[in-house]
Amino acid sequence: IIGLDVENGTLLHKIDLSKELGLAPNSSEDFSFSVKDVHIDNEKGIIKSLSYRYYWELNLDTFQIQIKKDFGENSKESWRINRSKYYSGDRNLYFIGTNKGEVVNRAVGVFDTENFEVIWFEAPLEERKHLFFTDVPQVNNEVLGVMDSENNLRVYERN
Repeated sequence: IIGLDVENGTLLHKIDLSKELGLAPNSSEDFSFSVKDVHIDNEKGIIKSLSYRYYWELNLDTFQIQIKKDFGENSKESWRINRSKYYSGDRNLYFIGTNKGEVVNRAVGVFDTENFEVIWFEAPLEERKHLFFTDVPQVNNEVLGVMDSENNLRVYERN
């Protein structure tokens, strides 16, 4: 992550996520730390992200970065998050990913960024070669919707 001065383009900050999070490419698991979505929470002054098996936060006042949740090394026992969506003022991240050894995004869920837990998920997609979720869930006050690879919109009521 880099921070630039918007007036003149001067580099102000440079953060190597893998290094700052203490993630080494020679870990026991094949090193697969990829960050696809980061979210700015202006109210709390943090950047947050569900990235692969981690939920991490970067404090924008101190530039301290910390893993808040590690779903564990064994992908057959836990989550791997591919994409997520944040809505300002909401404590949750809405995501697609894999659960318990799946190889494609067949699960959709909600992650609570205060309790560091998946508070809801569904894995409704049957195992077919080219069937998976393609993009982040979209939500409003009443429903959560997510598109699959066959252009079906899956809609869930929000409780």
